Amino acid sequence: MNNLNNDYLEDERNEMNVCVGSPIIIIADIGKWDGRHTGYREIESGCLKDCLYTELDGVTWYVDNRGDFRMDGYHHDGHNYYLYRRYRDDATPEAIEEFQGKILDHTLTEEDIDRVTVRLGDDIAKIYGFTLPDQVKTKNERSDAR
Repeated sequence: MNNLNNDYLEDERNEMNVCVGSPIIIIADIGKWDGRHTGYREIESGCLKDCLYTELDGVTWYVDNRGDFRMDGYHHDGHNYYLYRRYRDDATPEAIEEFQGKILDHTLTEEDIDRVTVRLGDDIAKIYGFTLPDQVKTKNERSDAR
């Protein structure tokens, strides 16, 4: 069964061999023996297939009803929850550094996430042929459209 699951996972990696044009950031809520922690990791390749690797004991990858690509996983210490996003094309190095700092100091908001990153569900929906609800525009995007 393990070999069959690995074969299926490799098939999914082949399907998701699509690069999104900028690095992908994983925003992590990690369960450890001493409590919950936040963190991040970047996937410099920007390829969706590179999101499908883990050392956890069990995982589920999915696109949620907001169009965000996520992973829920477990290991001997607890559960981890990952949100995968890509940096916006217009995100400056300073904005990215500030964003990463907010992740580490636990002050990150949904507005911050939408200002600096873009959801990946749209790219995944194109691969598998499903549709997602329209992305909610951030306050800045609504102001820019006026």
